[in-house]
Amino acid sequence: MALTRQRLLEWIEARLGVRAGELTDDLPLFSTGNLNSRRMLELVTFVERESGIRMKAAELRLDNLDTVARILAYAARQASSTP
Repeated sequence: MALTRQRLLEWIEARLGVRAGELTDDLPLFSTGNLNSRRMLELVTFVERESGIRMKAAELRLDNLDTVARILAYAARQASSTP
């Protein structure tokens, strides 16, 4: 399984209400108020399900989850290190 950019964008648009024209790979999700702590948990569940990884508590940081680019990079790193 792999998390795709398209699926992530669709989830963000549907769950966070960010319009496609406003959403870029580098748009901060949490610091702009688009992502709150409750939605962060939903995002983690989505990322885990789509990519087949399990996020550790220590990995639940903005440097892994604040932008589309960071989320995709994190998921790819974790997927490549999972046997």
